[in-house]
Amino acid sequence: IASTKQGSVIKFANVSDMRASSHESAVYNFLGLNHSNTSLSSKEVREAINLAVNRDKIVDDIFAGNAETATAPMRKDWFINTASKKKIEADLGSAERLLLKNEWKKRNGIYSKTIENTFQNLEFDLLVNKDNSARVNMAKSIKFDLESTGFKINVIPVVYDDYINRIQNGQYEMFIGSIK
Repeated sequence: IASTKQGSVIKFANVSDMRASSHESAVYNFLGLNHSNTSLSSKEVREAINLAVNRDKIVDDIFAGNAETATAPMRKDWFINTASKKKIEADLGSAERLLLKNEWKKRNGIYSKTIENTFQNLEFDLLVNKDNSARVNMAKSIKFDLESTGFKINVIPVVYDDYINRIQNGQYEMFIGSIK
């Protein structure tokens, strides 16, 4: 979702003897999806999620503008990165139109559909390491965006060891992760 932006500097108020410097980082934060989940294996659902998440708001509100949006786990200016040059803008209307076009129906504010003879709601648990405040805030922001579109998101904050174990064992629907 966001990686550190070159030239970012955190400003400290009323600290005259402190010097701030910035450095570029290769940290890439992302929303992980479990494709074993019937609804999340649906291309239109993943595309709707992609359209609904407001990356710019995450960068501004959580990283105080000291990051940049990303569409792939590599910097936009790397020569090898040809697929992620285009910025994805949040567009809740397009996300909803995509779901409607693919026969999802909104019931009680949540989209649902029968897939493979099983009724599916777009309701998911979003796993997050509760010890990482930036990730917890990212989860809350993503929850807000997705619920504004017609998803139901349950943020599940857990301690780090449980977080890692659940991801390694595939016991998640969505999670906030990072690559360093």
